[in-house]
Amino acid sequence: MKLSYIILLGLLGVSTLASAQQPTGTWHHFIPTSPRDMIADGRFLWIATDGGLVKFNRDSGTFEILSTDNSGLPANALFRLMLDRNHAVWVSTQSLGGALARLQNGTWTVFDHNNSPLPPPGNGGCIPVCDSLGRIWVATSIGLLKYDGGTWTTYDMSNAPMSDSYLE
Repeated sequence: MKLSYIILLGLLGVSTLASAQQPTGTWHHFIPTSPRDMIADGRFLWIATDGGLVKFNRDSGTFEILSTDNSGLPANALFRLMLDRNHAVWVSTQSLGGALARLQNGTWTVFDHNNSPLPPPGNGGCIPVCDSLGRIWVATSIGLLKYDGGTWTTYDMSNAPMSDSYLE
């Protein structure tokens, strides 16, 4: 019984010392609103938020917030991020339905229902991924889309063995 008390006191002392230690390093709060997604590309972290895209330089500790006010982003409420094999950053939006924006070499290209088969606003967001051949695949509420750099192809219940076209 006495040995049990000694062991219990020893464990309590160790746990008290462990919980009293402070973490090392410095915490920085720089995200304007809720983070939705994050990707790493070399020294940069890209963070999709409700208030724009955060570009954080891990070497210098500096950051830039890209928004509709200072960049080619079509909306500030962002959903998902993806890097393609050329290190272009792809951003999907929440507020514009299935809009995608690509940042490549400082230039923004926006894809939406006006220039691609992406769904119009009000039909959900989209989730982009890049395959090993550099093609962009996008899961949407209207089916699976493939972009090969010039042509969009739609896969849905009419031309693919899918039980539902809603893929989000």
